[in-house]
Amino acid sequence: MSRAGEPFAGWRVHPLNGGVWWCPGTLVFFGRHSHASTERVIAEKDGWTLREFPHSGGSTRSFRSDRKTDRIIEGRKRRASPPPTNGCAPGLIGSEAEALAVGSRLNIVVGERYHSEMDCPVGQDVECAAAIIREGGVVAFATETVYGLGANALDPTAVARVFEVKGRPRFDPLIVHVNHVDDAHRLTTAFPESAVRLANAFWPGPLTLVLPKAEDVPDLVTAGLSTVAVRVPVHPLARQLISQAGVPIAAPSANPFGEVSPTTAEHVRQQLGDRIDYLLDGGRCAVGVESTVLHVDDGRSTLLRPGGVTQEEIEQVIGPVNLPPAADANDEQPQTAPGMLSRHYAPRTPLRIVERVSDVAMADCTGLLTLQTSDVASRFDAVEVLSPGGDLCEAAANFYAAVRRLDAHGLEGIVATLFPDEGLGRALNDRLRRAARAH
Repeated sequence: MSRAGEPFAGWRVHPLNGGVWWCPGTLVFFGRHSHASTERVIAEKDGWTLREFPHSGGSTRSFRSDRKTDRIIEGRKRRASPPPTNGCAPGLIGSEAEALAVGSRLNIVVGERYHSEMDCPVGQDVECAAAIIREGGVVAFATETVYGLGANALDPTAVARVFEVKGRPRFDPLIVHVNHVDDAHRLTTAFPESAVRLANAFWPGPLTLVLPKAEDVPDLVTAGLSTVAVRVPVHPLARQLISQAGVPIAAPSANPFGEVSPTTAEHVRQQLGDRIDYLLDGGRCAVGVESTVLHVDDGRSTLLRPGGVTQEEIEQVIGPVNLPPAADANDEQPQTAPGMLSRHYAPRTPLRIVERVSDVAMADCTGLLTLQTSDVASRFDAVEVLSPGGDLCEAAANFYAAVRRLDAHGLEGIVATLFPDEGLGRALNDRLRRAARAH
C-alpha cells in the first residue's frame, strides 16, 4: 500500500490488459474519454496527474502522464460500488507490464490479474451490465436484430456518451427499448388503436413504433422531435438487462456511425471494444437486420425503415401503409427515425449494385455478395453466398457478417445483386442501396 500522505495513497491497480484502478469502496471504470476543459487536478506525482470531471452520474477520473511516452489511462468513477470481484470492469489502456511499472513508480499496489483478451469486459453478467446502465455507463448488448449500444434513456448525460462513443450526429434519433407495452405507454402521450394491434401482434419482436413522446423523454434521444421510437426486443438477455436496470434503454446499433452493423460480440469488440463499459454477449443475432420502423398515427401509418417485420405482415394487421418518398433524405436535418440517412450501413470497401453478375466487367480484387450461387462466381476474388436455397430469412441473418468478411479481404470493390423486392428482401435492398451511396 502507498505510504500515508502520498498523492495516490489508497489506490490499487488490478491488471486487466493494463488494470482496473480503485480506492476502498469506489470502483473506477476506464475508457478513452477526456473532459479536459472542466477537469480539476486532485493529485500529482512523478509526471502523472489524477484529474476529476464531475457529472450527474458521479464523476470521471482520468489518470495520465504528461509525457508522450506514457499511455493515457482514463475512466469513469462509480459511486458507492464495491471493489471488483468477478472482473466486471473495463481495463486500463496498456499492458500488465506497464501497469506494474507505473504502480512501482508511484508506490501503488498491483493486485491479481483478471483474465481477459478483450479491451472491455465481455460476458453474460446481466447484473453487472444493469448496474453500469443505472450508474450512467454504456453497455453493448445483443438483441434479435443487431447488437445495441445502450444507456439509460432518461439520463441525458448517459445518452450523450452513446453519441460520443458511436460518433453519431445528434440529429439522428435513437430507439428506446422497453420490456412491456405498459412501459411504452409511459414514454408516449398517445397510443392509437393501430399501435395496440401492432404491439399485440409483433411485440416482443423487431418492430419499432414512432409515437408522440412524453415530456420525460430527453430531447437528445429524439433529436428534438415530438415523437419517440420505442420497441420491445425479444432476445432474453436484452429483456433481462432492461428488467434489472429498471430503466428504458436507448440504443442504436453498436458500431461506429454509418458503418456495418454488428451481429456478434466479436464485431462489437473489433470496433468499439476500447470505448464501452461492458459487452453483454448474447451470441449471434437471429434476425440479422435492424427493426422495422413504423410511424403510427390515427390515419394511415408510414413505413419509415424496412426491417425484421415485413411490410406484408404489418399490412395484414392494420391494412395498407404509406411509404416514404423515394428521394434521398436530407442528411443535414433531424431524421424522422433511425436509419433514414441516405448513406448508411457501409463497408470501407466501395460497394456497387448490379442487375446481373454476368454483365460485370471484371477488375482485379473484386468481391461478390449474392443471394444464391452464381455461374460466374469463380471470376471473383471473394464470394459470399447468403442462402444457397434462396431463403430471405437466412440471407438476412447472414447479411452483415458476410459484408464484413468481404470488407476484410482488402478488395478494391464489392459487387452486389439486389434481392427479390418482397418480405425481408425489401430490408436487404434498403441496406444495399444506402451502403452503395456511401462511396
